[in-house]
Amino acid sequence: MHIEHIRFVEGDAHHLPLADYSVDVLACRLAAHHFVDVPQVIREWKRLLKPAGKLLLIDSIGAEDAELDAFIHEIEVLRDPSHVRNYAVSTWLEMLKAVGIEAHVQHSWGIHMDVPTWTQRQRTSPQHVERILQLFATARPDVRQHLHIEQQHGIYSFDLPAALIVGTVV
Repeated sequence: MHIEHIRFVEGDAHHLPLADYSVDVLACRLAAHHFVDVPQVIREWKRLLKPAGKLLLIDSIGAEDAELDAFIHEIEVLRDPSHVRNYAVSTWLEMLKAVGIEAHVQHSWGIHMDVPTWTQRQRTSPQHVERILQLFATARPDVRQHLHIEQQHGIYSFDLPAALIVGTVV
């Protein structure tokens, strides 16, 4: 199969090497939570997208509730020091709207994880794994429910919240 009109470009998400208004569809998958300056990246997306261009953003998300959001943030940073921030959907929608990208949540789900696989993939230190396990063991009932935290045969699993946000340049 031969596909035309598609170009893959590698570069810093904060300053991509592409011309203004040169992109019909921009996709960002499971990367935004590592961006140091998300507002700058969003301005860059807006700069690149043609009028009526589409944005597809798939990423793990934070929670609207501050305490739940803090819990998610803590386990993410313990697991992966390159993690910067999961934003709540409302925050994503506000940031996108501020630059002229009208967006909505197309789909949301939980990415099912078991702690050993999740932490081994990132080579999380034993001390941080222990802290994550302690956080799961002592999590409030609403946190357990929201993240579907379960323990079977001594292994914790949970659902990391994620969303597909679709935006259009207005």
